[in-house]
Amino acid sequence: MPETFVAELLRNIVNFSPIRSVARVLSITGDAVKLPKRTGTMTAAWVDEGDDSAETNPTFGQVNVPAHTARCFTTISNALLEDSALDLAGELGL
Repeated sequence: MPETFVAELLRNIVNFSPIRSVARVLSITGDAVKLPKRTGTMTAAWVDEGDDSAETNPTFGQVNVPAHTARCFTTISNALLEDSALDLAGELGL
């Protein structure tokens, strides 16, 4: 039997990411974002009927989350781009 060539690239791409369902995507203009954070909680206690409750207050602060960029670099020859049966330029986002 002669071999059959299919001009389709098999990709090892994950179609579903469990992280994406719980991730929050933000557009920011700087190199970091500050988010408010609760640093202390209120404290409850059992008291007898008629007794006063002790005052308790939550505390708040901020957390600084730096932004990062993910990227990669690949080298491909012009000859391979021109002679390939696949659209390698489209695949690599050139």
